[in-house]
Amino acid sequence: MEYDKAKKLTQEFYDNFAETYITRSAEKPEKTIAEFSTLLNGALGIKDILDIGCAGGSCAVTFLNRGFRVLGVDFSYCMCKITNSRGVQVIQADLENLPFLAWWFAGIWARKSLLHLPKNSIPVVLKNFHKLLRENGVLYLELKEGSGEELKTTKEGTTFFSYWETEEIKLVLTEANFETIKVTRGKFDRFKERRFLKIFAVRR
Repeated sequence: MEYDKAKKLTQEFYDNFAETYITRSAEKPEKTIAEFSTLLNGALGIKDILDIGCAGGSCAVTFLNRGFRVLGVDFSYCMCKITNSRGVQVIQADLENLPFLAWWFAGIWARKSLLHLPKNSIPVVLKNFHKLLRENGVLYLELKEGSGEELKTTKEGTTFFSYWETEEIKLVLTEANFETIKVTRGKFDRFKERRFLKIFAVRR
């Protein structure tokens, strides 16, 4: 299947099952949010965060409550609508074509969003993130561990996934002028098949 069609199916999945997804993902990664917040405050003291694939805004609300300014972005209209209802500024946009100025953000939070992009798109996406971040800005990624790509179909719909090994994504980050400062293996996904990779990096 062509990626454009897979992309549309993924978008439709999140539009159709937004409420279900948000309920299923209600547990927030408080420890990771705290670590990201500490890195931002320690490195820059600047408060602007771009939440890539904000998925209803639960993490964005937590950042707001910590005193940060947050702009959410999601490809799903329904996710954007829910995020906005929670008091978070949000725009609907394609993660591969973000409409922002350079040097705008202190941090980019991309939790479980880039895992829906094809692997050959990630180098360009990361280079764009580099342009959007200020010097020493902090990037958080959460990807799925493994190799290859697939369209995964369940009773709820079809979603595109890409999978990464630790050294593989570290190399791509380096090529985009990021310094990887920490990679940890997280919990298994809801299919109980693959662990998440939790990655902190700094713009150089």
